[in-house]
Amino acid sequence: MSLSGVTINKSTNNLGRARLGNDHISGLLVYSTPPIAFGTSNVVSIGSVAQAEALGITSSSFAVLHYHISEYFRLAGNSLLYVGIFAHAGSNGLDFSEIQTMQRVANGTIRQIGVYLTDDLTSGIVSQLQTQKTALDGLKTPLSIVLTANIVGVTLPDFSAATSTGVSVITDQAGDSASVGATLFAASNKTVGCLGACLGAISLVDVATSIGSVSDVPNLAGSELDVIADGAGNLYTSFTKAQISSITDLGYLKLVKHEETSGTFFNDDVTCGTGDLDSIHLNRVIDKATRGVVSGLAPKINGKVLFNSDGSISENTAKLFESLAAVPLALMKSVAELSDFSVFVNPNQNVQGTDNLNVIVELLPVGVSKVITVNIGFTTSV
Repeated sequence: MSLSGVTINKSTNNLGRARLGNDHISGLLVYSTPPIAFGTSNVVSIGSVAQAEALGITSSSFAVLHYHISEYFRLAGNSLLYVGIFAHAGSNGLDFSEIQTMQRVANGTIRQIGVYLTDDLTSGIVSQLQTQKTALDGLKTPLSIVLTANIVGVTLPDFSAATSTGVSVITDQAGDSASVGATLFAASNKTVGCLGACLGAISLVDVATSIGSVSDVPNLAGSELDVIADGAGNLYTSFTKAQISSITDLGYLKLVKHEETSGTFFNDDVTCGTGDLDSIHLNRVIDKATRGVVSGLAPKINGKVLFNSDGSISENTAKLFESLAAVPLALMKSVAELSDFSVFVNPNQNVQGTDNLNVIVELLPVGVSKVITVNIGFTTSV
C-alpha cells in the first residue's frame, strides 16, 4: 500500500545545454546517399537524436547510422556531432579525404571521428585513415579516428606492430537477438559494431582518461550491450580469456566483462600503433596541447625578437614566448590532463640567420592503471 498524494518526477537534460570547450565535439562518417534534408551539403551538425530524425535519419531509412547516432548520444549526453554522408568511391578510390572536408565544415573543431564501413577490414584501410590523420596534424586541426569495418569472413589484420597511431579499430557489437544492433547485423550479415557507443565514450571523458576506465565511463550495457558479441556475431561467452587477450594484443578495442564488477566496458583505448601514441587518450592529450600551444603563440607570428649585445635572445623575449606557450598547458595541468610540463626557449639559437625561433615543449602525461597487482597473504603480526 502506498501513500496517496502528488508524485513529482523531475526530467533533466531537456534543455540541451552546451558543454564547455570543444573536447566533446565529434564526427561520424558513413558512405551512402544523403537524405534530401541535407540539401547541397554532405555534412550537418546535430545535438540530439531528434535533430537527426528531423533530417531524415531514421531507424527505417538510415537504420545503422541512426543506431550509431542513438548510441553516441546515449553515452555522450549533451554534445555536438557532425554527421557526414558521402558517396562511396569504390574500393580503389576510397581515400577518406572526406574527413578533411568534415573538419573544414566544422572549422577544425572536431576532436574525434568515427568511420563506419561495410567494406571488409584491411590494414590498407587503416593506413589510409592514418594518412588523413597525419594531414590534419599538419593543418593544425588534429583529431583521433575510430573505425568499424566488416569482419564477417575476414581474418583480423595484425596491428600490434603497425604505425597507425592515430587510428583505432572497434568491431564488437550487441549480441542479444532482441537488441537493435544484433537485429541490424542479422539483416545484413555485415558488422554493425558499437562505433556510436565508443565515440560517445570518448566524447564523454576528458582527454587524459582512457575509455577503458571502469570508474569514469558508465556501464555500457543498457538495453544494447549487456550481451555482447564480436563483429562476426560470435558471442563473448564463446571466447576464452586467452582468445580475448590475443585479439587485444593484435591492437583492437573490444567490449569486455570484468569478473570484479558487473556490466560491460571497453578493454582499453589502444590505437593501431606502438610507442608514445599507442592509446587514444595520449593522442587526445598531445593534440589538445598542440592546439593550445599553437593558439597561444599565434599572436607572436612575425613578432619582434630582441637580442642581447652578444646576439643571444633577451631574457624578457624568451620568457614571453615561454609564458604564452605555457598558459594552455597550465590549464590542462590544473584539471589533471597533464601531470606536468616544461617550456624552454634556448637564448643561443640563431634566429637572426634563420628567422625561426624554436620552442621546446615537454609533457609529462597522466598514467593509466591498466593492471593492478595486489600482493596478499597472512602474517604473524601487523
